[in-house]
Amino acid sequence: MQCRNLNGEKFKMIRKILLILLILFLIGFVSAEPILHTPQIITVSSGKSTFPISFFNDGDSANFKAKFISNVPFAYLQEESINVDKETYGSFSLILGDSKIIPGIYFGKVVIYDNLEELFIIPVIFGKESDLPKKFDVSIIFDESKDTKISFDEITISPTIDVYKLDYNPSTSNNVVFVFIIYDLNGNILESSEKTIAVSTRSSFEQFSNLGANYPSGVVLVSMVTHVGSLWLDVSQINLPKSDLLLIPAVEKKDFSSWIYFGVFIFLISSMVLLNYFWNRRIKKQANEWSSHVDYIKKTQFSDVAKAMRNLNEQKNVLERAYKSNYITTGSYQRGIIEIDKLTTSLKKRL
Repeated sequence: MQCRNLNGEKFKMIRKILLILLILFLIGFVSAEPILHTPQIITVSSGKSTFPISFFNDGDSANFKAKFISNVPFAYLQEESINVDKETYGSFSLILGDSKIIPGIYFGKVVIYDNLEELFIIPVIFGKESDLPKKFDVSIIFDESKDTKISFDEITISPTIDVYKLDYNPSTSNNVVFVFIIYDLNGNILESSEKTIAVSTRSSFEQFSNLGANYPSGVVLVSMVTHVGSLWLDVSQINLPKSDLLLIPAVEKKDFSSWIYFGVFIFLISSMVLLNYFWNRRIKKQANEWSSHVDYIKKTQFSDVAKAMRNLNEQKNVLERAYKSNYITTGSYQRGIIEIDKLTTSLKKRL
C-alpha cells in the first residue's frame, strides 16, 4: 500500500509540473512580443516627401492599424488603418512635412497592431540635414567581417569614414568639424566623439569604437560634418554578432515562431492526456484486483466461520445427549452450553 501511495504522489507531481509548464507556455504565447523589423532610415533636407512603411501579412486578410511614436514634429502617418489581403504586403505612408526643424538625428517607431494587439514594430530613424546647398558630404563604409573584432567578450568596430568637399572654391575653408555618434535602436547614445579635420577634396580614415561587453545587437552609426553653421550627415544601422535580439528584415515573408509555439502546446496537451489515460487505466485495474481480493477474503472467511459454527452445534448436540444420559452433571452441562453460546455469538459477529 505504501508503494502505491508513493507512485500516486509521483504522478501527481508530474501532472503539477506539466500543468505549470502549460500555464507558463500560454502566458508566454499570449504575451509574445511583436516582431521587430529592421529600422527604416530616412535622410531629408527640405521639402515634403512620402516614405512607405511596409510589412508582410502572413495571416488571413485583416484590417491593420498603426500609430507613429516619435518626437519628430514634422512627420505623421497618412492612414489610420488599411486592409491587407492574406499573404501580401501592406504599407502605411509616412509623410514628412516641410516645417523648419533643427538639423540632427531623430528617432521614432511605427507600431502596427490588430485588435489592440501589437504585431509589428518598425523603428524609424530620421537624419535631418541643412537645407542649404551641399558643400561637404560624408559616408560610412562598414564591412561586418572586416570591421568587427571581439576580444574577451568586448567588441570593437572600425568603420571607414569618407568626407568629401563638394565646393572647390579656393576661398572656402577646408576645416570641418566631424562628429561620430553610436546610438542603440531606442535613440540612447552609446558613444560620441568630435574632432576637426582638414579636407581638400576627400579625407578618409577609420573610426575606432569599443562598445565593451554589454553591447546591444543592433546599433545606429551616425557621422556628421558641420561647416559655417550647416550640417550634413550619413546614417547606417548595423547588426553586431552574439546578438540577444533578432532583427527581422522588413521583407521577411514567414515567421515560424507561431508554429513552434503550436507544436509545444500540442506536445504538452498530449502528454497530459496520455498521462491521465494511463493513470486512470491503472487505477481501474488495481480497483478490480482489490475488489476480487476482497471477495475472495469474504468468501474464505464466511466458509471458515460456517464450518466452526457447525462444529459448535455438533458439540452442543453431544453435550445434550450426554446430559440426558446422566453422563455429566447439571452444572457441567450448563457451563458447557454457556461457553458454546459465547463462541457462536462471537463467530456470528465475524460474518
